[in-house]
Amino acid sequence: MQQRVFTNGVEIKDQLVKDRFIKNSGVPFTVPTAIDPEAIIRFLAPDTAVFGTSNMRFYVTKKGNQHLFYSIGSVQVASNRINGTLNNDIRGLLKYTAPLVPLPSTTGFAYVTKEVRVGYRDQSNMRVALLHYRLKRDFSGLANSEASGLLFNEFNEAAITTIGAGDTLAVQESSFMMPVQ
Repeated sequence: MQQRVFTNGVEIKDQLVKDRFIKNSGVPFTVPTAIDPEAIIRFLAPDTAVFGTSNMRFYVTKKGNQHLFYSIGSVQVASNRINGTLNNDIRGLLKYTAPLVPLPSTTGFAYVTKEVRVGYRDQSNMRVALLHYRLKRDFSGLANSEASGLLFNEFNEAAITTIGAGDTLAVQESSFMMPVQ
């Protein structure tokens, strides 16, 4: 597990600065040590799975031991900002994404897409990727925004180049094991 912090397109190496920025995140940068007994991946068919007790189904594609889980239901993405941060800023952090389908402006949404989760299977367990993030944007001194969260995906290294002067991004990639049924 590695915590990385970037500003102006470069990585910050000062551990005290990194720790201070990460500590103020709205989502703790922690990795679960004990998994809820209900936290399993259940395959309903070779290409369909659910996580835990959720009814939300995912279509599964496999390449070697890597499994990409695409939500069967669409995710609507608003055309405005979330806490002032563009939706595309968060999407840009993700290594694996689904195509965007544009919507008419009258719907109030910019597009629909699918949630994508990634895991790596070994016999009876799936190592599920965790990406913690905190993104703070400065809009030329006029305003700033911040978003933080946890996603079951991996970090897209190309996102580093989108972090401009006054912006700060912290990421932590880790994973945890989930039993597979």
